[in-house]
Amino acid sequence: MNPEDGVSLQLRDALRLSQLRSKPQFVGFLNEDELKQAQMILKDCDGCLFWGGAENAQRVIAGIFPEAISPKTTLFPIKAVRVQYPKRYKLSHRDFLGALMSLGIKRSCVGDIKIADGEAIVFLKSDISDYVISQLDKIGSVGVKLDCTDAADIQIDDDISYLNITVSSLRLDNVVSAVLNLSREKSSQAVKSGLISVNHTVKQSPSFQLKTEDSVVFRGKGKFVIDELVGESKKGKKKLIIKKFR
Repeated sequence: MNPEDGVSLQLRDALRLSQLRSKPQFVGFLNEDELKQAQMILKDCDGCLFWGGAENAQRVIAGIFPEAISPKTTLFPIKAVRVQYPKRYKLSHRDFLGALMSLGIKRSCVGDIKIADGEAIVFLKSDISDYVISQLDKIGSVGVKLDCTDAADIQIDDDISYLNITVSSLRLDNVVSAVLNLSREKSSQAVKSGLISVNHTVKQSPSFQLKTEDSVVFRGKGKFVIDELVGESKKGKKKLIIKKFR
C-alpha cells in the first residue's frame, strides 16, 4: 500500500469515528506531503485542527473533533521531551532520529526536533513518551538525560541563521537559487519537479511570487522563511532578510 493511501484511510476513518464515538481522533505526525493531503480531505471539516506541540511546527498531527467538542491544542496527544547532554558534543536531527528508530519507534510518532547547544526538545506522541524516557540513555556514543517538559516553557529555537540577500524579483525559483546557492536552472527544475512547498503546499510554478512570512521547504535540503522585505537597491532589486533553518 502506498503510504499516502494509508494516511488517507486513517483520516477518513478518523472523520467517521469522531462523530460515531463523540471523541476527538488524531492522525500523525504528518510530513509536508501528508499535511497537504490531509488539508484536501478535511477542507470541509469545521472541527479539524493541525498542531505539532509548538507554534510553526513543521510536522503536525491532524485533530478531528466532534460537534460537541471545540478544537483545542491542549487536547492533542503530544508530549515535549527535553534531552540534555554535554555541550561539547554536536548532535544532529539524524542522530536523534536514528536513536529513536533503533527503539522500534515509527517516524509518524515523532514530531519536530529542536536542537541547541547541549539541549534539545523532541515532540512525541504521548503514548510513547514514557517508554522513550525510560529506554533512551545514549544518542550514538553520547550519554543523554531525558525528562518531560511543559511546551509553554520551551525556549529553544531550532538552529537558525539569518541571511541578507538581494534578488531581482520574488519569484520562487529566484529566491531559492539565492538562499541555497543553486543555479537558477537547478532551482527552477526543483520547483517543476514538485520538490518545493510554500506554506505546506507544493508549488510547481517557478514564477510563483513569494511574500513576507512565507515558509519555503525544499525537500531534503532544508527550510527558510521570508522574514522581512527591507527595501530596494538603486537598481530596483529586492533586499530580503531570510530566516534559514539548518
